[in-house]
Amino acid sequence: MTRSVSLQMYLTLDGYNEFPTYPGSNPANDEPDPIAEEMWIKRWDSIDALLFDPQTYDEWADFWPLEKSTSDEHPWFRQMSEFSERVEKIVLVR
Repeated sequence: MTRSVSLQMYLTLDGYNEFPTYPGSNPANDEPDPIAEEMWIKRWDSIDALLFDPQTYDEWADFWPLEKSTSDEHPWFRQMSEFSERVEKIVLVR
């Protein structure tokens, strides 16, 4: 079986990362976020593993469990949690 590896990352020139409007940042707005749709949601069916460094894995690990999701969350967060629980997580260490 052949598998592909693709890299998707956020990069800043000044070390400051801010997403002032992201899915769920405006709870009154249930509209799908077009950036999240293009960057993530359209790709989820083709992804079966995520690669992490230890620090990023630790930062994200609390987000994944579905039982921590609540009904009042933005639907995107629930979808992301379902996706994240489905795929294998690989932590790369030196």
